[in-house]
Amino acid sequence: MVRVNANMTMPGMVMPGNAQVQPTSVAGRYAVTAEFGMAGAWPITIDWDGPAGRGTVTFEGSVQ
Repeated sequence: MVRVNANMTMPGMVMPGNAQVQPTSVAGRYAVTAEFGMAGAWPITIDWDGPAGRGTVTFEGSVQ
């Protein structure tokens, strides 16, 4: 299981980034496509849970 979440916090609202995760033909690899409503620095979180363990990573992605 892999989940991607991208939300930009704006004063008074949260703008979601529409991220879709699909497994590839290679075990353990996933492809992500996303649509962002505006340019800027988007916090992106990836969560995973599988036979090798579970974890979370958060980073900032720059959308232009």
